[in-house]
Amino acid sequence: MLIYAMDDEPKMLRLLHRAIAEAAPDAEIKDFSFEDDLFNTMEETGKKPDAVFLDIEMPGRSGLEIAVRIKETAPEAGIVFVTGYSQYAVEAFRLHANGYIMKP
Repeated sequence: MLIYAMDDEPKMLRLLHRAIAEAAPDAEIKDFSFEDDLFNTMEETGKKPDAVFLDIEMPGRSGLEIAVRIKETAPEAGIVFVTGYSQYAVEAFRLHANGYIMKP
């Protein structure tokens, strides 16, 4: 299983990676802080993620906008939003998110 994790805060990205690794010890996890790196990796490797864990509030595009692009390039990927903001939940589920996790 290939899982992508994306957060612009390095500490939160490390915590997210650790939580995913504990829940799915056999998964290959790739961490990203920047949208371009995520999509370049998909293009260069030709591999599509099975799941993507996304922060919502990030510089540039929001995680909600990035999720739309992910679904266009990897429609089978599950999307889980990881955020400190509850106000995005309705929009996240309109995008057919597989989960919405609140950061501590």
